[in-house]
Amino acid sequence: MKIRNRITYTFTGLATFIVVLIGFIIYFSSDKARENIFFQRLEDRANITEKFFLEAENESSESAKNIKEKFAQKLPEEFELALKSRIFIDSLKKSNLAFIPDFSLIEIQEKGEVYFNDNNYQGIIKRYDVNNEEYLVLVAAKDEYGLKQINQLILIIVILSLFSILLSFIVSRMLVKQILKPIAVKIEKANNITVNNLSERLHVYNNKDEIGKLAIAFNNLLNRLEDAFTLQKNFVRYASHEIKNPLAAIMGEIEVLLTKERSKNEYILTFEKINKEANRLNLLVNNFLQLPQSKKGLMTEEVYLDELLFEIISEKKQEFSAIEIELNIDEHILAEDIVISGDKELLKRAFSNIIDNGLKFSDYKPIKINIRKASQGINLEFNDNGIGIPQEELNMVFEPLFRSKNAVDIPGTGMGLSIVKTIIENHNGTLSIKNITNGKGCQVSIRF
Repeated sequence: MKIRNRITYTFTGLATFIVVLIGFIIYFSSDKARENIFFQRLEDRANITEKFFLEAENESSESAKNIKEKFAQKLPEEFELALKSRIFIDSLKKSNLAFIPDFSLIEIQEKGEVYFNDNNYQGIIKRYDVNNEEYLVLVAAKDEYGLKQINQLILIIVILSLFSILLSFIVSRMLVKQILKPIAVKIEKANNITVNNLSERLHVYNNKDEIGKLAIAFNNLLNRLEDAFTLQKNFVRYASHEIKNPLAAIMGEIEVLLTKERSKNEYILTFEKINKEANRLNLLVNNFLQLPQSKKGLMTEEVYLDELLFEIISEKKQEFSAIEIELNIDEHILAEDIVISGDKELLKRAFSNIIDNGLKFSDYKPIKINIRKASQGINLEFNDNGIGIPQEELNMVFEPLFRSKNAVDIPGTGMGLSIVKTIIENHNGTLSIKNITNGKGCQVSIRF
């Protein structure tokens, strides 16, 4: 069942329940009020009956006339009985009236008056003392006018209930259609998104309601899919281009080597060339494999940036004993300022790549790292004394496999900064690079 129909039926069912419940409450309260009013009228008739039959001789002529006029205004199908209590019950049984239930004399005497309601008849039996004699007066009648009004009320309630149910169905149908319209638009938009237009996104009208949050979640999913497809396309494009060169070189060297018998030195020289190209190929493949890993979900933990950098520097000094790496921390920085939530291993890979680049392109000259407090967050600055980057190429260095024209003779794959950029952005950081002075030396800045 469609959500539209489910919501419509649920809303209509709830409205039906409420309308029927209100109808029942109105009916029962109205019927109870009618019954009470009619019992009051029966009590008045019982008093008039008592005056007319039992005390008429004691009343003045004017009072007797008024009583007689009131008594003449009988209720529909009215029945009266006024007798001494000792013969009242027997007379009542002999009358054989079906609408009068069985009563005991003791019950009537104890209560003074009893009411009954049976077969649309309402009645009252009331005890009176007249001239030292106990009398019982019974008055019973049909409340035809009140019952007619109740029947009309039932008809009105049924008609209004049916009308309300129909109206609630129509209104709920319209409201649900209007409410679900943005979802229908988004479904149509989502169905039109294919591999060829993965850059398309659903429009978010209100990012605080459920539909807006759904659109945001779907857009985030599209972002991840687009990254995956882009990565796949780039991998095929870059790999086919870059891997081809070392493979061609290896195959060429082997073919030349096999054309004739060579000397030992020639074999060694050829194998060195093959080993160089194989190492280059291995490095390239490893970088390609690291790139998708840097886009995976983060293993979140508290990472102290200063401790992580000290750990990296210690490892680099063990690997290259002669290098010099200086770490300076702003004296105004507190311990809580340099802790971020992130993946320690990925951050370590990013910082290591930056330091490796600084060492490699400066011929292992000293590197200075500064940790500074920014207006919002924290800044990390990696300064090297290397060959720098041509100004016109600064905005291209984060592209996968891009290599600056002044670095073509230095071993590398052009993937390092691309991996760093992905890791930093996944940690909600920003990455920038600039030359320090006269195109010599670079400063890589990271802000968290």
